[in-house]
Amino acid sequence: MREYLTDSKFLSMLDEMRIKKHYAKITVLSFVDEKPLREI
Repeated sequence: MREYLTDSKFLSMLDEMRIKKHYAKITVLSFVDEKPLREI
């Protein structure tokens, strides 16, 4: 699990923000060589 998901201070700060929409870039990787297949 990523460190920021267990960081209570970070999660509290994120919850208190006025902006409630957060965007993330997702990259799909190949299982064989872990190279990017596409970005969503």
